[in-house]
Amino acid sequence: ASFEVGDSFVDLIAQMFIHELRRIFQRGLDQQYQEQQERQQHLRGRLDLQSQLQRGPGTTTFECVFDELTHDTRPNQLLYQAADTLRRVVSNEAITGQLHRYCQQLEAAFEPRPLKPATEESLQLSHLNRYYERGVELADFILQEHYVQGFSGQQRDLSSFVVDMPTTFEDAVFRRLSTAISSPQFRVTRNDLGTLAKETETGTTRDLEPDFIVRDRGTNEPLIVGDVKWKTKDGINRDDL
Repeated sequence: ASFEVGDSFVDLIAQMFIHELRRIFQRGLDQQYQEQQERQQHLRGRLDLQSQLQRGPGTTTFECVFDELTHDTRPNQLLYQAADTLRRVVSNEAITGQLHRYCQQLEAAFEPRPLKPATEESLQLSHLNRYYERGVELADFILQEHYVQGFSGQQRDLSSFVVDMPTTFEDAVFRRLSTAISSPQFRVTRNDLGTLAKETETGTTRDLEPDFIVRDRGTNEPLIVGDVKWKTKDGINRDDL
């Protein structure tokens, strides 16, 4: 295969990435505690005694060191860099507009900065931000040097093509169910069962995100809740359950 600037391949990658951005924003942006050092009117966290003594006696402010919750995390920076890269090269105006809006929302949450190489600053996801995994993998793919260089106007051969089959299969099943079941009596929704748990200190939520829910159109009562898995040789495992 080959592609040029403006071909649908680029837009397809962008649409896949927008899908992941939408899912991540619905769950909530990743937050982490980072150490901050500031001069404050009141003591906060712990006192940086060495800096305080260097200022001499009689000072009325405090040199404080404290942990602060921030959206300035490597996963979020990675998402921004990928979205910023894509919005410069896609040809579809609607897709460009969506990427631009996501970039604005990320810029409002933190200050974008150049990313260090992965070897210098490792990215490790925890159970709290595991839902970033597919978005991070796609962002890495977008930012790979050999991929970006293909957008220079000349045709370029592709030796392989990556498709996120689990997500593609989920979308296909949802659309098929919607076509088959939607009626005056029933409707099909997804990802709208609400919050399973909430972390008391940070307010981080863990939402229920089934791949499809069949609801009574009149009462909105859930009648069937289902999850879709793309499986080849392996069977259902503990994580699936």
